[in-house]
Amino acid sequence: NAFIEHICSNIEQHGIPLNHLDTDEHRVFLWDNLNSHSSPLVSQTVEARNGPHRFSSQPRPPYQPKYGPIEYKILDLLNETMKHIDANSSTQDLEHQILAASSRINSFDATFDHCGYA
Repeated sequence: NAFIEHICSNIEQHGIPLNHLDTDEHRVFLWDNLNSHSSPLVSQTVEARNGPHRFSSQPRPPYQPKYGPIEYKILDLLNETMKHIDANSSTQDLEHQILAASSRINSFDATFDHCGYA
């Protein structure tokens, strides 16, 4: 699996961006829940790789919007926009409705409160 090998080699050569204390010899891929990420081929490619670092993979925990409050605002924006467009709407109509919807949805501060970050 050349792609995974490329990613691992790149991490070994360049480290993790913005991590000035990049000294850990064990690297963990946090995969999304796409079933191919947990396939034996991918697991074996990651874990059996030869190199100066040890790699392993973990599935990502189930999705929980409270850990990414922006997701609520994206859904609010999408829902509000969809009320005002249809299949015949142009790209210009869509852009206009997105801007209009952004002024109609609640403030982002309320979303942080809802998620327990207040």
